[in-house]
Amino acid sequence: MVPAATTVGGYLQSLPNDRRVAMARVCSMIRRSARGVRESMRFGLAFYELDGPLFAVESHEKSLVLYLAERDVVKDFKDKIKNIDIEHCRVEFPDLNCLSLDVVEKLVRASLVC
Repeated sequence: MVPAATTVGGYLQSLPNDRRVAMARVCSMIRRSARGVRESMRFGLAFYELDGPLFAVESHEKSLVLYLAERDVVKDFKDKIKNIDIEHCRVEFPDLNCLSLDVVEKLVRASLVC
């Protein structure tokens, strides 16, 4: 189901509290780590771009998924991160209570360098 929200803030408000908090933390960290990034809603995802697509974040019922545009970054982190899907360039974080923001920040910074 694609959320009807047209802004990331609206999307966050439509989520249940536990998912809203986790998603807001990730979105905020992306904005801090990737200065100048443009944030929008596309295809039901919180979408971030800077001179082209960089990331997308999606909240599932029991997990949070970070999609990365740079396949090389995903390959570089394949041995360092559990739940990484190289084929689909995504990382799934199954436990919202133990969300690894440091891991997300490393992925974000590595993507910016590419």
